[in-house]
Amino acid sequence: ERSSSTNGAALRCSHAPRELKELVSPLSLWERVRVRAHGENNLNETPRQRATAIVIRDGRILVVRDKFRPAFMLPGGGIDEGESPETAVARELTEETTLTATAVQYLFTHDGKYNHHHVFSVQADGNVDISHDPLVVEYAWWDGGPDVPVHPHVNAILDRMKEISDAAN
Repeated sequence: ERSSSTNGAALRCSHAPRELKELVSPLSLWERVRVRAHGENNLNETPRQRATAIVIRDGRILVVRDKFRPAFMLPGGGIDEGESPETAVARELTEETTLTATAVQYLFTHDGKYNHHHVFSVQADGNVDISHDPLVVEYAWWDGGPDVPVHPHVNAILDRMKEISDAAN
């Protein structure tokens, strides 16, 4: 399944939950757009601290694409100053997709070229609606096939998750 927004209107709709108001960052939407558009870092760190969500439904992984990137990535984003990675992953998932995180489990960290990912397995309720985030233009429930282009770090993170899972069994 793959969906994109057209003229700012998503092809699928749902509503953001009221329960997550306390998780919303004090940064304005405009500040978030500026930070993401120009690659700036709220914490002035290199690499940037990022909370990354792995959401799986029916054996497929949720990936999103923003308008500044040619390939898909896992939902998530920068961790605001004073914010925990757990809170950031729930906030970012809701901001990008309107999904409500119901369970968040820390998995591991992954160091990429630009981001230090704090990776979480996230159970979430709701339907994906990307119309609330002006930067997210497309999403997919990805089965790992070649029809959805993903950034290399996505495969690296998922490979690490599989290694950990295999070692536990």
